[in-house]
Amino acid sequence: MKKIRNYDVSGLFTFFTPSVGFGWIMTGICLALQLSVGVLFALPFMLGYFGSDLLQLVTYTLTFALLLIPCASFSRFNASRMEEGITLSSGKHLKEAGGFLPLALLVIIGTLGTVIVLDPINTAISKIPMPGSDIMEQFVELILGGNRWIWLVNLVILAPLFEETFCRGILLRGMLKTVQPKWAIILSALMFAVIHGNIIQGVNAFLLGLIIGYAYYKTGNLWLAMLMHATNNLVSYLLIYTPLQQYDSLIEVMPLWGYLLLLVVGAAVTAGFILLLRRIPLRGDYGNLDRVRIEDMVS
Repeated sequence: MKKIRNYDVSGLFTFFTPSVGFGWIMTGICLALQLSVGVLFALPFMLGYFGSDLLQLVTYTLTFALLLIPCASFSRFNASRMEEGITLSSGKHLKEAGGFLPLALLVIIGTLGTVIVLDPINTAISKIPMPGSDIMEQFVELILGGNRWIWLVNLVILAPLFEETFCRGILLRGMLKTVQPKWAIILSALMFAVIHGNIIQGVNAFLLGLIIGYAYYKTGNLWLAMLMHATNNLVSYLLIYTPLQQYDSLIEVMPLWGYLLLLVVGAAVTAGFILLLRRIPLRGDYGNLDRVRIEDMVS
């Protein structure tokens, strides 16, 4: 009996490409799962069976497991019904763009530039009274009071793995089949913002999601998208565990001229990163994502 050969992160969801409408339904389900799973584990937490950091790790993993496992089942069901699918990640053409390692270094530098550029935006938003401000303060306190190694795994490994698989690998990839690429990237970034559940994180997630989505579209490589997400989260994680976490912005610890110079450098790096991505040639309607038939995936 023939079996799917590349049963990995690229092959699991190949034949599941949700439309825009279905993408919004899945985004709502993601929010509902976060709430329901959190409530499910609230009782043992209050009784003292789990530490708050371990609770976050368990609930986060369970939430995305309940979300992604049905997606993989949909893909396997569609495998015999669809003429072709689209892989989540491709590395075949990366040699033409310089190879994986140079691109990995490029996306790390580009992400650092983006983090700098977003600092004044995030600072301005954090000073506006709105829903989500208290959540962010509680979130930072939760991290500071928990096991820093568990939070490192949660923020820098699990979050990029799960959220990029869902938001870029499934939602963006699916919408590329039904809407123009620019709208698919914008909508996936908006869905990425919504699943964070609060405005403060949501604005940053949307803006960062635009850059990550474009990089995924141009490179066709989900691992690079995860690396960008991990870089952003690692910066936030490291800042939380330094004295800088008590400040709202770098402008509070730097002279104005130094902060402005930093913003100029960050903007130049971000612009250069986007320009370099634009130079990567596209091979099809779905960017540099590979089309595949079921015959190519069985043995």
